Amino acid sequence: MARRTPWHPGEPRPEVLDRAALRVHQLQGEPGLPHVGEGPAAAVDLVAAYAELVAVAMARSRFLGALLADQYADARAADDAGGQWPGDEGPDGPPGISGLVGYTYQAAVVGVGEAATYERAPTGEEIRGLVRLEAEERDRAARLIRDALRIGVDLQRTEMMLGYARTASAAMRALIGELGLDVHSEPVLRAAGRAGLTARRALGHDDGDPDVHAGPALSPAERARVLDDALARTRL
Repeated sequence: MARRTPWHPGEPRPEVLDRAALRVHQLQGEPGLPHVGEGPAAAVDLVAAYAELVAVAMARSRFLGALLADQYADARAADDAGGQWPGDEGPDGPPGISGLVGYTYQAAVVGVGEAATYERAPTGEEIRGLVRLEAEERDRAARLIRDALRIGVDLQRTEMMLGYARTASAAMRALIGELGLDVHSEPVLRAAGRAGLTARRALGHDDGDPDVHAGPALSPAERARVLDDALARTRL
């Protein structure tokens, strides 16, 4: 039988030190922590990376949920058998509640040296760590899925608006061509810009004053010159 190292209050427990030493040994020879500026990093497929994050979050949520179900079943079995789980008194409640909620304690050291002992008293109740882990992982999975759905909806809305814009632009160019107007003429371009802003405002988009963003409305003289130019072009 292995001999246990003596432990005194206020000192790290030997098993904790052993685990820390093992982890330090495992880390030796491993690559350093990746950081910005260390050099070119491999390209990441954003869609595949996001899908992997969702899959990992879902898998962890299911894994922790199964562990939590087992923990509750063990606590309920202990309660039904008249015992305690996991060795401490749990709060009053239905069978199995001690697998979900436990007491918090305040401890005090009584005595000195080898005779030192702990005395503790319950100070409140708190959900157990596995309950919190399962809830946090479930919330993380839900957030990732919600964000993915929102990104997808926003992308569809953006593509739809771009489609509307392309259709409106093509229709306006076709109309200008049908009327025989010069599509490169400054007055024609200004009138088309004002028409586009007016159409967007009718759809609920306020882009500001058309006089500022597209230029002033055509004057009667400018309209006459545009129409005369179109008439001259049709006679050619």
